[in-house]
Amino acid sequence: MSYFFYTLIPLEFLLQFLLDKVSFPISDIVLASLSDKFIGIFIPFLVLLITGRKFLTAEWQKVGSKKSLFLAILLGLVSIGIIAYLFSLIIYVPVSEQEITITKVTPLIILLSTSSVMAAFSEEITFRYLFLKHFSSNSLKSWLLLIFSSILFGYLHIFVTQSWVATIPYMFFGLVLGIQYIRHKNIWYPIGIHVVSNFINSILPLIMLYIRQ
Repeated sequence: MSYFFYTLIPLEFLLQFLLDKVSFPISDIVLASLSDKFIGIFIPFLVLLITGRKFLTAEWQKVGSKKSLFLAILLGLVSIGIIAYLFSLIIYVPVSEQEITITKVTPLIILLSTSSVMAAFSEEITFRYLFLKHFSSNSLKSWLLLIFSSILFGYLHIFVTQSWVATIPYMFFGLVLGIQYIRHKNIWYPIGIHVVSNFINSILPLIMLYIRQ
Protein backbone atom coordinates (compact mmCIF):
# COMPACT_ATOMS: atom_id res chain seq x y z
CA MET A 1 0.00 0.00 0.00
CA SER A 2 1.19 3.49 -0.84
CA TYR A 3 0.97 6.19 1.79
CA PHE A 4 0.02 8.49 -1.07
CA PHE A 5 -3.42 6.86 -0.95
CA TYR A 6 -4.16 8.97 2.13
CA THR A 7 -3.52 12.16 0.15
CA LEU A 8 -5.92 11.56 -2.75
CA ILE A 9 -9.12 13.14 -1.42
CA PRO A 10 -7.36 15.95 0.54
CA LEU A 11 -5.37 16.75 -2.60
CA GLU A 12 -8.55 16.84 -4.65
CA PHE A 13 -10.20 19.30 -2.26
CA LEU A 14 -7.06 21.43 -2.07
CA LEU A 15 -6.83 21.65 -5.84
CA GLN A 16 -10.52 22.51 -6.18
CA PHE A 17 -10.08 25.25 -3.58
CA LEU A 18 -7.08 26.70 -5.40
CA LEU A 19 -8.72 26.42 -8.82
CA ASP A 20 -11.74 28.34 -7.55
CA LYS A 21 -9.36 31.24 -6.92
CA VAL A 22 -7.98 31.14 -10.46
CA SER A 23 -9.75 32.65 -13.44
CA PHE A 24 -9.09 30.73 -16.63
CA PRO A 25 -9.33 32.69 -19.91
CA ILE A 26 -12.39 30.69 -20.94
CA SER A 27 -15.56 32.62 -21.76
CA ASP A 28 -17.78 29.53 -21.92
CA ILE A 29 -19.06 28.96 -18.35
CA VAL A 30 -19.62 25.24 -19.01
CA LEU A 31 -16.07 24.66 -20.24
CA ALA A 32 -14.64 26.76 -17.42
CA SER A 33 -16.50 24.77 -14.76
CA LEU A 34 -15.70 21.38 -16.32
CA SER A 35 -12.05 22.36 -16.77
CA ASP A 36 -11.71 23.25 -13.07
CA LYS A 37 -13.26 19.96 -12.04
CA PHE A 38 -11.23 17.93 -14.54
CA ILE A 39 -7.88 19.36 -13.40
CA GLY A 40 -8.77 18.96 -9.72
CA ILE A 41 -9.64 15.30 -10.19
CA PHE A 42 -7.11 14.33 -12.87
CA ILE A 43 -4.03 15.18 -10.77
CA PRO A 44 -5.03 12.94 -7.79
CA PHE A 45 -5.98 10.24 -10.31
CA LEU A 46 -2.53 10.53 -11.89
CA VAL A 47 -0.93 10.28 -8.43
CA LEU A 48 -2.94 7.11 -7.85
CA LEU A 49 -1.84 5.58 -11.14
CA ILE A 50 1.82 6.37 -10.45
CA THR A 51 1.95 5.32 -6.80
CA GLY A 52 -0.69 2.59 -6.85
CA ARG A 53 -0.07 0.90 -10.18
CA LYS A 54 1.38 -2.25 -8.62
CA PHE A 55 -1.42 -2.45 -6.08
CA LEU A 56 -4.15 -2.07 -8.71
CA THR A 57 -2.45 -4.60 -10.96
CA ALA A 58 -2.11 -7.12 -8.13
CA GLU A 59 -5.77 -6.65 -7.17
CA TRP A 60 -6.84 -7.14 -10.79
CA GLN A 61 -4.90 -10.39 -10.99
CA LYS A 62 -6.76 -11.62 -7.90
CA VAL A 63 -10.13 -11.21 -9.61
CA GLY A 64 -10.89 -14.88 -9.97
CA SER A 65 -13.73 -14.75 -12.45
CA LYS A 66 -14.60 -11.89 -14.76
CA LYS A 67 -18.13 -13.27 -14.75
CA SER A 68 -18.38 -12.75 -10.99
CA LEU A 69 -17.10 -9.19 -11.44
CA PHE A 70 -19.70 -8.53 -14.13
CA LEU A 71 -22.50 -9.94 -11.98
CA ALA A 72 -21.31 -7.90 -8.97
CA ILE A 73 -21.33 -4.73 -11.08
CA LEU A 74 -24.81 -5.56 -12.37
CA LEU A 75 -26.10 -6.28 -8.85
CA GLY A 76 -24.51 -3.08 -7.57
CA LEU A 77 -26.08 -0.98 -10.32
CA VAL A 78 -29.51 -2.50 -9.69
CA SER A 79 -29.17 -1.84 -5.94
CA ILE A 80 -28.09 1.76 -6.51
CA GLY A 81 -30.92 2.25 -9.00
CA ILE A 82 -33.51 0.98 -6.52
CA ILE A 83 -32.12 3.19 -3.75
CA ALA A 84 -32.14 6.25 -6.02
CA TYR A 85 -35.72 5.55 -7.11
CA LEU A 86 -37.01 5.03 -3.55
CA PHE A 87 -35.37 8.21 -2.31
CA SER A 88 -36.79 10.15 -5.25
CA LEU A 89 -40.24 9.18 -3.97
CA ILE A 90 -39.77 10.14 -0.34
CA ILE A 91 -37.25 12.99 -0.36
CA TYR A 92 -37.53 16.31 -2.15
CA VAL A 93 -34.17 17.30 -3.55
CA PRO A 94 -33.96 21.00 -4.43
CA VAL A 95 -32.23 21.89 -7.68
CA SER A 96 -28.84 23.45 -7.05
CA GLU A 97 -28.50 27.08 -8.07
CA GLN A 98 -24.97 26.22 -9.20
CA GLU A 99 -26.13 23.47 -11.55
CA ILE A 100 -24.97 24.07 -15.09
CA THR A 101 -27.18 23.12 -18.01
CA ILE A 102 -25.33 21.79 -21.04
CA THR A 103 -27.29 22.61 -24.18
CA LYS A 104 -24.62 21.82 -26.78
CA VAL A 105 -22.22 18.92 -26.41
CA THR A 106 -18.75 18.87 -27.97
CA PRO A 107 -16.05 16.18 -27.84
CA LEU A 108 -14.12 18.42 -25.43
CA ILE A 109 -17.07 18.54 -23.03
CA ILE A 110 -17.33 14.74 -23.14
CA LEU A 111 -13.59 14.44 -22.49
CA LEU A 112 -13.72 16.82 -19.52
CA SER A 113 -16.73 14.93 -18.13
CA THR A 114 -14.60 11.80 -17.75
CA SER A 115 -13.48 13.35 -14.44
CA SER A 116 -16.48 11.59 -12.86
CA VAL A 117 -15.00 8.23 -13.83
CA MET A 118 -11.54 9.14 -12.56
CA ALA A 119 -13.01 10.35 -9.28
CA ALA A 120 -14.45 6.88 -8.70
CA PHE A 121 -10.94 5.41 -8.41
CA SER A 122 -9.74 7.87 -5.77
CA GLU A 123 -12.98 7.61 -3.80
CA GLU A 124 -12.96 3.80 -3.72
CA ILE A 125 -9.32 3.65 -2.64
CA THR A 126 -10.08 6.14 0.14
CA PHE A 127 -13.51 5.14 1.43
CA ARG A 128 -13.42 1.41 0.80
CA TYR A 129 -9.81 0.24 0.81
CA LEU A 130 -8.33 2.50 3.51
CA PHE A 131 -11.35 2.20 5.80
CA LEU A 132 -12.26 -1.45 5.27
CA LYS A 133 -9.07 -3.32 4.36
CA HIS A 134 -8.93 -4.92 7.83
CA PHE A 135 -12.68 -5.54 8.08
CA SER A 136 -13.75 -8.39 10.38
CA SER A 137 -17.37 -9.48 10.72
CA ASN A 138 -16.70 -10.19 14.41
CA SER A 139 -15.47 -6.69 15.12
CA LEU A 140 -17.83 -3.90 16.14
CA LYS A 141 -15.17 -1.40 15.12
CA SER A 142 -15.24 -2.79 11.57
CA TRP A 143 -19.00 -2.36 11.27
CA LEU A 144 -18.76 1.16 12.65
CA LEU A 145 -16.06 1.95 10.08
CA LEU A 146 -18.34 0.65 7.32
CA ILE A 147 -21.14 2.93 8.50
CA PHE A 148 -18.85 5.91 9.09
CA SER A 149 -17.09 5.60 5.72
CA SER A 150 -20.47 5.39 3.96
CA ILE A 151 -21.79 8.47 5.75
CA LEU A 152 -18.59 10.42 5.06
CA PHE A 153 -18.59 9.33 1.42
CA GLY A 154 -22.17 10.50 1.03
CA TYR A 155 -21.78 13.77 2.89
CA LEU A 156 -18.77 14.86 0.87
CA HIS A 157 -21.03 14.82 -2.18
CA ILE A 158 -22.64 17.95 -0.78
CA PHE A 159 -20.17 19.80 -3.00
CA VAL A 160 -21.96 18.18 -5.93
CA THR A 161 -25.56 18.31 -4.72
CA GLN A 162 -25.36 21.59 -2.75
CA SER A 163 -27.93 20.04 -0.40
CA TRP A 164 -27.27 17.83 2.63
CA VAL A 165 -30.61 16.06 2.09
CA ALA A 166 -29.47 15.04 -1.38
CA THR A 167 -26.37 13.38 0.10
CA ILE A 168 -28.44 10.75 1.94
CA PRO A 169 -28.82 8.45 -1.12
CA TYR A 170 -25.05 8.71 -1.65
CA MET A 171 -24.55 7.40 1.89
CA PHE A 172 -26.53 4.30 0.96
CA PHE A 173 -24.60 4.04 -2.31
CA GLY A 174 -21.44 4.02 -0.20
CA LEU A 175 -22.90 1.24 1.91
CA VAL A 176 -23.57 -0.85 -1.20
CA LEU A 177 -20.01 -0.29 -2.42
CA GLY A 178 -18.59 -1.10 1.02
CA ILE A 179 -20.53 -4.36 1.24
CA GLN A 180 -19.27 -5.37 -2.20
CA TYR A 181 -15.69 -4.70 -1.14
CA ILE A 182 -16.13 -6.66 2.09
CA ARG A 183 -17.75 -9.55 0.26
CA HIS A 184 -15.13 -9.92 -2.45
CA LYS A 185 -12.05 -8.53 -0.63
CA ASN A 186 -11.00 -6.86 -3.87
CA ILE A 187 -11.04 -3.16 -4.71
CA TRP A 188 -11.98 -3.73 -8.35
CA TYR A 189 -15.51 -4.74 -7.41
CA PRO A 190 -16.54 -1.38 -5.91
CA ILE A 191 -14.42 0.46 -8.49
CA GLY A 192 -16.24 -1.36 -11.29
CA ILE A 193 -19.67 -0.51 -9.89
CA HIS A 194 -18.72 3.11 -9.22
CA VAL A 195 -17.10 3.66 -12.63
CA VAL A 196 -20.00 2.18 -14.59
CA SER A 197 -22.55 4.06 -12.47
CA ASN A 198 -20.78 7.38 -13.01
CA PHE A 199 -20.40 6.66 -16.72
CA ILE A 200 -24.12 5.93 -17.10
CA ASN A 201 -25.15 9.02 -15.15
CA SER A 202 -22.57 11.56 -16.31
CA ILE A 203 -21.02 10.62 -19.63
CA LEU A 204 -23.50 8.43 -21.49
CA PRO A 205 -26.22 11.14 -21.57
CA LEU A 206 -23.70 13.56 -23.09
CA ILE A 207 -22.70 11.03 -25.72
CA MET A 208 -26.35 10.41 -26.59
CA LEU A 209 -27.01 14.15 -26.80
CA TYR A 210 -23.93 14.63 -28.98
CA ILE A 211 -25.14 11.91 -31.38
CA ARG A 212 -28.61 13.45 -31.62
CA GLN A 213 -27.37 16.99 -32.29
